[in-house]
Amino acid sequence: MPTLTDWVAAFAQELSKRIGEKRYHLWFAQQTRIELTDKQLTIGVPNRFFLDWLQATFAQAIQAAAETVAGHPLTVRFVVDPALFQAQRRQQSASNMAWDESETSPNLPSSAVLARDGKAADSARANPRRAGAKLDDFLVGESNRLAYAAVTQLVQGSAPEKAWFGNSAPRLAGVPLTIYGPHGVGKTHLLEGLAEALMRQHEPGKVLCLTAEDFTNQFLQSLRQSKLEEFRRRFRQAAALLVDDLQFLEGKRATQEELLHTLATLSRQGRIFVATCEYHPRQARWIPELIDRLAGGAVWPIELPDPSLRQRLLHAKAQKLGSPLSAEVAEYLAQRVQGNVRELEGALYAVWHYATVHHRPVTLELAQEALSRWLRPQPKTVSLRDVERAVSRVLHLRPGTLRGRERVRSASYPRMLAMYLARKHTGLPYHEIGRFFGGRNHSTVIAAERKVSRWLTTQTCLRLAGQSWNVAELVEHIEREL
Repeated sequence: MPTLTDWVAAFAQELSKRIGEKRYHLWFAQQTRIELTDKQLTIGVPNRFFLDWLQATFAQAIQAAAETVAGHPLTVRFVVDPALFQAQRRQQSASNMAWDESETSPNLPSSAVLARDGKAADSARANPRRAGAKLDDFLVGESNRLAYAAVTQLVQGSAPEKAWFGNSAPRLAGVPLTIYGPHGVGKTHLLEGLAEALMRQHEPGKVLCLTAEDFTNQFLQSLRQSKLEEFRRRFRQAAALLVDDLQFLEGKRATQEELLHTLATLSRQGRIFVATCEYHPRQARWIPELIDRLAGGAVWPIELPDPSLRQRLLHAKAQKLGSPLSAEVAEYLAQRVQGNVRELEGALYAVWHYATVHHRPVTLELAQEALSRWLRPQPKTVSLRDVERAVSRVLHLRPGTLRGRERVRSASYPRMLAMYLARKHTGLPYHEIGRFFGGRNHSTVIAAERKVSRWLTTQTCLRLAGQSWNVAELVEHIEREL
């Protein structure tokens, strides 16, 4: 007959399968105490916040795991365990004592000593971003002009007498701003430049700039340590909250809800909220309320730099290297490298390094030689399965939908998009694409390609996966998943 220890081990293994090993170790290992009787499973936890979180998030998984291992129905009960509660209090007291000692240590830098009043400490914990980015250093072109204008007007309008969209317009208090675009186009630079400018206007600790991952980690830590009120007070009383890489929140419903309530509080108080993301909020897989809240504010894109901006970026980067470029070299590099800012930097470093090694000046001839030897990874080969997976992931389709025989719009339109993208990115013949997507003939693929091309030309919007999509933006979003 299995002992209680054996049963608990089997229960832990079953629960790990259902919620994932990482989540089990984060929330259950060393954090809970399990007691079992014939008809009841009791989960002991260290505090009430922890209890509410586990009950709301994992109750169904715990119930199913317990009944699977026990082989019969069980009642699951959550309680605050006195021993776990006292252990957590002792741990927190020791942690606070260590923090107090570190503050008064003479070997610490002055910034740590100044953190005694709590303001600088809050700022340091909530602002783990690099220093030095300034709006004055941000180069503006057609690809980023709207986003830059929105940010600078936020700085100008942060004083009560200023307007959000210019001095003649009423200030739009509490309107969130979202800046979206691909990697390496300057979203983080713009956000950190905004933070630097706002920090000069507000008292320390009132401007919080951090990544969505940092926000998530701080939220979960405060939840585990019964410090949720402290967390909410710090973020909801901020003069400005700036969050980078908001796409990180996909799949993290509890953090999305916490951010939603934080954003609602800041909006009511007329505070500043700015976020960056890789895509438009309407294309994100967040809770609908958060999508609506962000999409109801200002949403501006930053695109890949145009040729003129690429040349200016190259000149600015070269100036910092102490090796100015001639106009013809900058023009050549801007034509050859048409990606993001990081790719431009990579090409410039390759030229600079090549010139340094060969003890030669940077001329057009040398730039051509350097780029011809500049190692790049081979472009990824896109398969039909890649296209199927990308379309299904973005539009939340069941496996096999794109290869099925369903003719309803929710299946046929995504299938047309998949055929169009397959033709564009794989170069495979029509009949092979048709055979993959449910054994259809080549004329079906041709018709799908023409249909999607018309949608793109006419800027058509489609209602798919419970939301409205501009076809051009939808195609771009799927292509980023390839």
